Amino acid sequence: MRKSKGGAAVLLFVSFVLFILAVSGCARAVLRVRADEYRQKYQGGAPLLVALGDSITNGHGLPYGLELGAVAARECGFSYSNNAQSGAATYDLLDRLCGGPTALDAGDADAYVSDRTPKDVAAADYIVLSVGGNDFLADKARFLETLLKTAAGNTSVLEETLARAAKGFSDCLKKIRALNARAPVIVLTNYAPQTAHKRVVEGLPDGVPKAGAMLFALMDQAMSGTPDGRVVGFNRRCRDIAADIPAVYFADTKALIDGRPELMQDEPFPVHPNADGHAAIGRLVADAIKDAIKLTF
Repeated sequence: MRKSKGGAAVLLFVSFVLFILAVSGCARAVLRVRADEYRQKYQGGAPLLVALGDSITNGHGLPYGLELGAVAARECGFSYSNNAQSGAATYDLLDRLCGGPTALDAGDADAYVSDRTPKDVAAADYIVLSVGGNDFLADKARFLETLLKTAAGNTSVLEETLARAAKGFSDCLKKIRALNARAPVIVLTNYAPQTAHKRVVEGLPDGVPKAGAMLFALMDQAMSGTPDGRVVGFNRRCRDIAADIPAVYFADTKALIDGRPELMQDEPFPVHPNADGHAAIGRLVADAIKDAIKLTF
């Protein structure tokens, strides 16, 4: 019996790692489908909302038009351009902001439109941004090393990754401001996907729920930048970075998502918001725009 429980726990761990690695490299297929639709913007002279970043703003797993940026744009009567890319880390976003392709675009001509991102950012009236989580996932070998060392109480790799992610976030904000000095930037706080782990492990053999909870706790640590596993630590560091950059605001996506698995997609290990989750985040962004932006966390 003990062997069976151990085998189930190992299977859960392997499945978790394979899913995360697959998510971090899924951008190409998503962008191929959406490339033409992303070119729709500047309709009727309405203010332009531009979405930047990773799979959260991209709307991974949803039909185009249901993602949070599209929801916010409709609520506000804005035109809209989605430049986000599933799997993007801060350095990928910086490549896009500089007018070049990212490593995620390799071999896929439809995934990249030359200079579109810097032109859209320069023309934007509002920008919504989600980035940082993939910095902890993109280097697959380091991600596994981070999990294993963090489990053993060694957070050195975690701290190195945090420092790189924070610098990448800072570089992206500075580049956005170099392209557009006026548009408010609404940053979505990072959250950890451990919020739905109870649903993931429900009904599995005895011992597996504890293994599943442990894995999600480690994931929380790997994305957080603090030894006690609080994603809030990374979010606060981003907030400190943004303090010296004008017109940058934060929407507390973490507070909205945490403890609400009904807002997450039905994935093997829930990472992405579903349509209801995107609608909730989109309304949060839209309400802030309508209220002249007073967000904080």
